[in-house]
Amino acid sequence: MTFFGKKSIQVSIAILIAIFLLLLKNPFCRNNSLITIDIPTQDERKKIIQAYFDEWDWLMDYPLTEKTRKNSRIEENVIDEIYSFSGIKCRCTIRVIHENGVYAGFIIYHPVEINKEKLGRIGLLHIEKDFRRKGFGTILTKYALSDFFENQKVERVFLLTKDSNIRAKKMYEKIGFSLANSDYQSEESDESMQLPEDYKCYYVITKDTYKDQLSRQ
Repeated sequence: MTFFGKKSIQVSIAILIAIFLLLLKNPFCRNNSLITIDIPTQDERKKIIQAYFDEWDWLMDYPLTEKTRKNSRIEENVIDEIYSFSGIKCRCTIRVIHENGVYAGFIIYHPVEINKEKLGRIGLLHIEKDFRRKGFGTILTKYALSDFFENQKVERVFLLTKDSNIRAKKMYEKIGFSLANSDYQSEESDESMQLPEDYKCYYVITKDTYKDQLSRQ
C-alpha cells in the first residue's frame, strides 16, 4: 500500500470518528434540521413552569406554595414540588428538545413504586405550537423509554392522556403503548387527585414490547 493510500485511509477514519462523536452529542437529523435533547436552561425551566400553568390549569387547586409561584430562579426541586401534587414523592427527570438550537418542547418523567413494583411514569409531555407535527413528541417519548429501560431498570412504563387527544393516542399506540385495564388504573390512581372526566386513558408499555417495536423499524 502506498503512503498516499495509507494517508487517505487515516483521513477517512478521522472523518468517521468526527461524525460519530457529533451524532453522540446531536443524535437526530431530520430534513436538514439538527434535533438535540438537552437539560433545560434556566430560561427554559421558566417556560416549562409557564406551560404547566397554561395547559394543566385544572391542577391549580392543589396547595402550591407562594414561594414556588413567585420563585424566578426555577430549580429542579421546584418542578418536583409542582409535580408532587398528588402526594407522590418523586425526583423528576426533565429534558427539552431543540431544533437547530431553538427550544421546541419538554418531557418530565420519573420512577414510581406501585404494589412493590418499580415502574416508569411519563408525567408531562409538551411541544410548542410552532413545532408540532414534526415527530418531536415521539422523539422525547422514546428518549424517556430508553432511559427507563436501559438505565433505570424498570420493566413497565405508563402514562395518562385525554380520551379526546386522538393525535397523542395514535402516537403512543404507534410507539407500542396499549390501554391499561381498569384494575391497573385503580391501583395507580390516587384518590386524593380528582382528574377531569376526559383524563381517563392510561397507557402502558413493557420493555419487551418496546424492544420488539424498535426491531421492526
